[in-house]
Amino acid sequence: MGTRKKIGLSIVFDNETNSGIVNYIISFISGFNLLPDQNKPAITIFYSEKAPLQQIQETNYPYLTFQPLPTKRYSQKGIKWFINAVAFRLFKKHYFENTVPANQVDYIFPVFAFDYYYKKIKTKIHWLVDFNPYYFPHHYEDKGAGFRNWHSSVAKLTDDVVVSSYSSYEDYKKFYPEHKNKVHVVRFASMLPDFSDTDLLSLKNRYGISDPYFITPNQFWEHKNHIVILEALKKLKDQNKTINVVFTGSTKVSRGLGFQYDKLKDFVDRNNLNANVHFLGVIDRKEQLALMKGAEAIIQPSLFEGWSTLVEESKALQKNIILSDIPVHREQIEHNCTFFDPHSSDDLVEKIKTYLNTKPVPKDVNYEQFKQRFANDLLNIFR
Repeated sequence: MGTRKKIGLSIVFDNETNSGIVNYIISFISGFNLLPDQNKPAITIFYSEKAPLQQIQETNYPYLTFQPLPTKRYSQKGIKWFINAVAFRLFKKHYFENTVPANQVDYIFPVFAFDYYYKKIKTKIHWLVDFNPYYFPHHYEDKGAGFRNWHSSVAKLTDDVVVSSYSSYEDYKKFYPEHKNKVHVVRFASMLPDFSDTDLLSLKNRYGISDPYFITPNQFWEHKNHIVILEALKKLKDQNKTINVVFTGSTKVSRGLGFQYDKLKDFVDRNNLNANVHFLGVIDRKEQLALMKGAEAIIQPSLFEGWSTLVEESKALQKNIILSDIPVHREQIEHNCTFFDPHSSDDLVEKIKTYLNTKPVPKDVNYEQFKQRFANDLLNIFR
């Protein structure tokens, strides 16, 4: 057997700040685990202080090592800080750098705009999560300028780029037709942990959840469009239709204009929906999956996605999902799904009532095919 490729995976987020990205990167590790042993790379996890290391270890990947990310900056007014300041003034570069050594890994993924840690590594692979800032600039305090500047700088490089769907690839070609990158479309698959020992009834009792309930495990950014669910819930209540809605995701993270939890909570309070809406915050992963599996259906109302983790998890769970009619969702799923107009709470009301009346049984779909496709796509990135 030849020498294993050395791949660095960067986990600078945690479940409080961005659980979607965390789960996405962990799915890479699980995807590599599906490959024949001779094709499995050696993976180094470069991790931030709050990274979910136990969650990563539970993948049981055989060739895994961990390394904390370097300290961000040298102490101001210290000797190394002083030497760097002088060197930068004279030579426009720093003498001391808190970076990962050039020969430690062959590849590093994903590289974001702020990841100066990896500047010495030759093969950087950038992940352009989605192009939401181009369509919804008002969701950002800087009108999306930071993301656009980063994408523009990446498009001028010869580094490889990963996008999560063909919809995203079309956006990249539209906004940067002269890009110099090799672009990989990697439609990830969810590798779910075993949660069969998690008791659903005790969970519902603990959280005060009554049947029938629907669930939306999304972060509370504006483009995730939770408000349309709450508007539909109010209309159902006005029609004497009683359901419960469960939301999971951090209630504390704020990214300027995009974070909506306080507005959503205010809507619930003003419309006397507290008995029907359950904001659970960040909960244990297995508990979350058990609640998803036990729900009447999953609801994904998002206005924009690169590739929806929630949709992928509903496929893996063989679960019915009511989801917004946007191009990437049409690309991502074709069975056990019902699409609705994400700008119409009336349409969502009708779809929910249909589920309550008919209780459709999900079609058995072989999810292993999506996992294997994902594993093969990974091989193509790190060649």
